[in-house]
Amino acid sequence: RPSSPTSWPGPRSSTAMSEEETSSDEMSNSTGTSVLKAYLETSAVNRTEAMEMTGATIADVLRDQGLESAIGMHTIYELARGFITPEQGEKSAHLFSIIQDLAPSYVPMTWTLLEQEILKLRTGTAVLPFLGHLDYASTALEVREMARGKFSAKAEKFVRDREDRVTTGSVAQSRMYLQHIQAVRLSTTDSTPNFRTVEQVWDHFQPDIPQLIRDVLHGRISDAEARELHARLNEFPALRSAVRANVYYSAIHIIHQTTPAKDKLDDPRHVIDASYCSVFVSEDSQLKKRVSFINPDLKVRALDELVRSADSTRSFSP
Repeated sequence: RPSSPTSWPGPRSSTAMSEEETSSDEMSNSTGTSVLKAYLETSAVNRTEAMEMTGATIADVLRDQGLESAIGMHTIYELARGFITPEQGEKSAHLFSIIQDLAPSYVPMTWTLLEQEILKLRTGTAVLPFLGHLDYASTALEVREMARGKFSAKAEKFVRDREDRVTTGSVAQSRMYLQHIQAVRLSTTDSTPNFRTVEQVWDHFQPDIPQLIRDVLHGRISDAEARELHARLNEFPALRSAVRANVYYSAIHIIHQTTPAKDKLDDPRHVIDASYCSVFVSEDSQLKKRVSFINPDLKVRALDELVRSADSTRSFSP
């Protein structure tokens, strides 16, 4: 069989959504919750604006259906990029005012979730998937400032640093990965499997998943721990999503023999951030198709659908 995805350039870094991001002071601690969370990715926030609805209204819509909102750092990053372009500043401020009024829980950096899952493996400690009080207050303050049109040096550094990691590094490594795949195809004397689906790629490379897990976790676990995590992968939602996102990226290269478009490099980060949520709210039709593979447990809903459902519930209330 051809080389596994973990031996080809790409999955470990450009396709592993697990950079050891230097967490700023607002993103270190988390808190658990028993309330069902609905993760709103960037397109859902944009749709809220297009529908001329407020964040508070959307919060009511979710509450009517037993849900509370959650926002990830990747959503904040994507919306904050608008401040880099001066003519987009006013629109960006309005989008952040929607988030402020929504008063969501905030998901910490991806690496923070993965570190907690390593600790869970070793000690049984529960994962706290949302920012705790002090970090929440700090993040909410940054959101409030951006809602007022103020883009601090700290926020700008967060955006520019993440842009370098997400775009520049990932795109270059994706190209290297494709070149290696092409070289493997030319050099192998074995027949190359004719993969047609992501699921086929996932099944084919199951023996290599423990090594991919070690790569995603930057070698911070032993081989034995990697094998245990593979056997219990469904118990570690963030790691499972990160691993499956890696395989998803590998499959794009392998099946289509091309590098993924930039949105395919970015979007699965939302799904990983939503690992501890129950509902994924998106208006992005392509992203919604990817969710079921990366995180099979997430229920995907469009914002319009949630609003209609809430309106229907209210109309039948006594």
